[in-house]
Amino acid sequence: MSQSTTNETPGHAANHDTWLPAWQRNDKFYKIFAPYSRAKESISGRPLPELWDINNGCILWLPARAEIKDKIIPGTEIDRKKDGFFDHPVVVLKVALRSPTSALLTCAQMTSFGNRNLRQAKSDSDWRYYLPITPSAPHPDTGILLDLENEKEKRSMSENSHICLEGIFTLDFTAFRCYAEGQRADGYRQRLTKVSFDQLAQRLGIEPGIWIKTDTLWEHFEDYFELET
Repeated sequence: MSQSTTNETPGHAANHDTWLPAWQRNDKFYKIFAPYSRAKESISGRPLPELWDINNGCILWLPARAEIKDKIIPGTEIDRKKDGFFDHPVVVLKVALRSPTSALLTCAQMTSFGNRNLRQAKSDSDWRYYLPITPSAPHPDTGILLDLENEKEKRSMSENSHICLEGIFTLDFTAFRCYAEGQRADGYRQRLTKVSFDQLAQRLGIEPGIWIKTDTLWEHFEDYFELET
């Protein structure tokens, strides 16, 4: 997943902006992934993530129900959720790849409690239903605090955040947005460490899909679908 020179073909985004997603700045993967990219899709707000930038532990954004109602299958778990469940960050638990442009993501909802910590937001009887992520305070009972791979500015959580252990659902990949707002965002910008993800999976009692290291996500995607330039 190394970066090399920027592709600046006529009409390319590089001619209009000085920043590009990392895969577009890599000669090899730009050629491989460009036919499957969602970069040309016009949306407002948070950008669309690319499928090769997503794996277990990545934090994405679930838009408001009204924005993605065409993606929700009637009768599914998420269809039964109230509107307040939407327009929140989520953490990816499993990626079921179907094609270079299609996948189902199993996720857990996240909440900031209005930037409060768990002790401030919930009674002690409800603490067991949540796991905090840095920069939140550690869990008041267990002391658990999940960490991100990259805690640098603009790659950490913008507010105190907690994973809701009862907010599990599966939805089409195309419904999601990047967690970070603005152009400089991608699917792996905010991602749990493997140690933290394993803690989450153990707490949920789930068998997640294989963990792919962030710096090998592109190679794995290329090999999985046997993509060629």
